[in-house]
Amino acid sequence: MDTRTISHDKDLEMSLHTPRTVAAVFLIAATTAGTAVAQNTASADANRASAPAASAPGALKQLDPADLSFWKNIRFTALSNDGKWFAYQLVPNEGDAEVVVRPTGEGQERRFKIGEPPAPTGGFGPPVNTSVVLSDDAKWLAFFTYPTAADAKKLRKDKKTVQSGVVLLNLATGEKRDFEKVRRFSFEPKQPNWIALHRYAPDGAAATAGSDLLLVDLRAGTVTSIGNVGEFAFDDAGTRLAWTVEGRDLVGNGVQVRDLKTDIVRVLDSDKAVYRKLAWADSGLALAVLRGRPDSAAADTSFSVLG
Repeated sequence: MDTRTISHDKDLEMSLHTPRTVAAVFLIAATTAGTAVAQNTASADANRASAPAASAPGALKQLDPADLSFWKNIRFTALSNDGKWFAYQLVPNEGDAEVVVRPTGEGQERRFKIGEPPAPTGGFGPPVNTSVVLSDDAKWLAFFTYPTAADAKKLRKDKKTVQSGVVLLNLATGEKRDFEKVRRFSFEPKQPNWIALHRYAPDGAAATAGSDLLLVDLRAGTVTSIGNVGEFAFDDAGTRLAWTVEGRDLVGNGVQVRDLKTDIVRVLDSDKAVYRKLAWADSGLALAVLRGRPDSAAADTSFSVLG
């Protein structure tokens, strides 16, 4: 499976390779935690500046709901494989958040407004590392953006979908590119020359409908669009990209693979069927997928495994 694929409902574990990296993480965590506490304390003090003084000398200050709404916490941390970059979300309990990226050594941190992230779902606390990703070669950062709190409130009131976007940042130059209406993204593993951005299906389309997949060349900056994509995945070696086709009325559905070195596309299977759970083997050139044929008489879908 492609361990660099990022979506709202999939976790990604962060591995630390050297004692020096471990020490860097602890140092950064302590620094950022201290910064967050200082910011939270400053926000709370500012909110209480106009409040009456406590009646008893030395009385403890009490937090009220207004203070709690500004309290910030760190989510979705990411450390580069070489240990030189650290990124995370800084999110208030209510309102718009930001992404912070900083070098672990000397250098200046950068901050980006990202709107109001959706509330974590399932389990205790937020999911791990699903919104901020550093490429394997530590040259690129990608993260989700969202409508502002005010805009999201209006969209929900109008019963419209709140959609995310993606920012792609060149860590060396600071140059960034914005992509709208992206629900999922993934860097090519190992030495990435590509990032894949899966867009939302058109309004009114079925939840399983295919949508455009944008393949961005990180070297040249060009963008290739692949239509009607249901699922996609890079192999672990970072040499091939596979995707399923979800066309209208099942016409043209199948599984295709692109060789990222030659740009040659092969059709591995094509049928009037649905294709689900696309997965690469952990090693070697092996791919599996479920192929399902709807049975109108039984009101069900019969699946078989293709390898």
